[in-house]
Amino acid sequence: MMLNCSVYRLAVLGLLAVVLLSIAPAVAAQVAPKPSPGTPQDVLTYHGDNFRTGWFPSEKC
Repeated sequence: MMLNCSVYRLAVLGLLAVVLLSIAPAVAAQVAPKPSPGTPQDVLTYHGDNFRTGWFPSEKC
């Protein structure tokens, strides 16, 4: 009788784990939605210089 109870509990826990793992991606997608491709985004620049290219003409290798 004790063995049947243990097997039953193990089966229920396994089923619960499968259900939770299958639902997790859907819940994660709703919690942190990705912005649409046309949405403007903040861009951090060096001292707020939006025209900074990162090119240094006088830099030596």
